[in-house]
Amino acid sequence: MAKEIEALRAQRRKLLAPHYKNKISEDQFGEEQARITLEIENLEFDSQQAATEHARNDDLAIRFDQVAALLDALNLDEVWEAATDSERGTLLDELLQDVTVLPDRLVVTLNGAPPLNVGFSEVGLKDSELSRVGGASAPDADWRVRPWRAARTTP
Repeated sequence: MAKEIEALRAQRRKLLAPHYKNKISEDQFGEEQARITLEIENLEFDSQQAATEHARNDDLAIRFDQVAALLDALNLDEVWEAATDSERGTLLDELLQDVTVLPDRLVVTLNGAPPLNVGFSEVGLKDSELSRVGGASAPDADWRVRPWRAARTTP
């Protein structure tokens, strides 16, 4: 973009020569100068927007790395054991988008992440008989549940 801006500024400077020599009318000069100036301003604005977006992305990348390091150091088993039922519910609400129960597996979707296929035995449940015979086809309707809401009791 810098080269384009400099080329337009050079065009604007060249436009002055015929203007000073009265080779073009005031109207022609004004229109051309306005066109060039508008193009320069648009390119400068786009350049500034791109720089701002780049800085924002750099900031997000730094924050992501900080959060990733924090999560890497976090012992979720310890946090879960120390949490009250209400705090556990809050943790699940913040982490989980939904859980889909299929005949042969669970599909767990975490907020901001792609879905994970989870076998029943991986979460302490009895494996489905369907998973041993090549798996089941997707049912007509799946069940989306938030089990932590059903298990939660009101005080």
